[in-house]
Amino acid sequence: MPWNNTISAGINNLTDEDPRFYAGGDYESSIYDIIDRSYWVSFTQAF
Repeated sequence: MPWNNTISAGINNLTDEDPRFYAGGDYESSIYDIIDRSYWVSFTQAF
């Protein structure tokens, strides 16, 4: 953008998948988030 700023947006877990459970009764926390779908927006301004 001409004013040295950036706007970003995204969605985590777009398809709203449930985490896979393993035999130990836990889920893979490095791949899945316990929270369902989440949205984010980021704005960065450089001076």
